Amino acid sequence: MRRVVLPLFLVISVSLAVSSVSHVSRAVAQAKATETTPAQTPPRTTAPPSATPGIPPPGAPPAGAPMEGHMQPPPFVFNQAHADSQVAEMLEHIKGKEDMPAESVYKNIKVFKGMPAKRIPPMMVMNFSRSLGMRCSGCHKRGDFASDENKHKDVARAMWTMQQDINQKYLPDMKIDDDQPTVSCWSCHRGNHEPEVNPGVQPESSH
Repeated sequence: MRRVVLPLFLVISVSLAVSSVSHVSRAVAQAKATETTPAQTPPRTTAPPSATPGIPPPGAPPAGAPMEGHMQPPPFVFNQAHADSQVAEMLEHIKGKEDMPAESVYKNIKVFKGMPAKRIPPMMVMNFSRSLGMRCSGCHKRGDFASDENKHKDVARAMWTMQQDINQKYLPDMKIDDDQPTVSCWSCHRGNHEPEVNPGVQPESSH
């Protein structure tokens, strides 16, 4: 009986030893593989060149150029067909209220009080926009025409008051060979935001 048990004990012991050696060998192999394989690091990105004052970085728009999404509108060019379309569209918005006082149809009316509402659209497009060479946004805040945020609006009001004073107070007292002498925005501006001063006059030479 001893002869049978002893060999079985030896076989079991040898098997356990071999198994242990196998596990150790695999662990050693994995450790060596870890040591020889370099750790993966994230790729380095090249830092952008340092900015030089006054010189835009490569790929950037030239200095002073409008940024994308903030492009400057093209220069204003008056177009009669487009102006007529604008006036027609504005009149359509007040359909049925054309003969009502302007202040009861439009918000924040100050110098056009008592004027029929139907006169406002052609006055805005033909008189102000055309004469001053500018779009509605020259005096109005985009999306809120009643707002006084744009200071040019108050300037336009003051200029309109001056124009009315000239036409109603001063010109009638002048002896002019004209039944109804009048001035308008066009009289001075001629399609320019700011009227010319002494047009055609060259500065005097320094010698």
